[in-house]
Amino acid sequence: MTVNEFIHLARLVGAASGIGLGAVGAGIGLGYAAREAARGMARQPAVSGNLFRSMLLGQAITETPSIFALVMSVLLIFAISSQENIIQAAALMGAGLAIGLGALGSGFGSGYVAGEACRSIAVNPRASNRSMVTMLVGQALSQTTVIYALVIALILCFKDFDYGGDQSVTAVLPMMARLLGAGISVGAGAIGPGLGISLAGGAGAATAGRFPEQSALITRTMLIGAAVSETTSIYALVVSLLLVFLPS
Repeated sequence: MTVNEFIHLARLVGAASGIGLGAVGAGIGLGYAAREAARGMARQPAVSGNLFRSMLLGQAITETPSIFALVMSVLLIFAISSQENIIQAAALMGAGLAIGLGALGSGFGSGYVAGEACRSIAVNPRASNRSMVTMLVGQALSQTTVIYALVIALILCFKDFDYGGDQSVTAVLPMMARLLGAGISVGAGAIGPGLGISLAGGAGAATAGRFPEQSALITRTMLIGAAVSETTSIYALVVSLLLVFLPS
């Protein structure tokens, strides 16, 4: 197998990993939002229209991580680098793993927040606007981690990595491990925070609608809790950047 053939294979594997993993979380999240909306309609048929609109809006936002994964996978297939060397293959596979793993937590998390908002609307339809606003904030927070993964994936996809023509195993293997590790670091590091932030966002959307008089306190607590939960994904992002840019 020639170097160009190996790079092409890496593109395909990276693209498949990106969209394959990226669709898992969002698919589960979409189903969760639909389930809670359907249950709410059964309990409160009079507000079924409101629940249906809330479900569609929440599901549209839940699709965002999988759309990132789709776009990144298409870029991996068709992007052309000026440096075609074996190191680029590891970067391309790392890019696919970064966006695929990164979309897992955010995809499910966004759907979880939407589902909890639908549940809250069914319990207290008069505070549906408050539930919706908190849902949008919670979903936005839960998707910050996938943006970190997207940034690293784009860097790995388009940055040129060259070892001055030395393609021996001892020369390129450490750099290949670093680039693959950078993708795994930011991707896997986004799963837990994405889920954790969504737990805070889901609780905020659920309780802000049921207790609208306490919505300011609930939102403030949700924001602080989500910010703390996000710190570990920032650690993963920093490590990924170091793996990519620090000289060997």
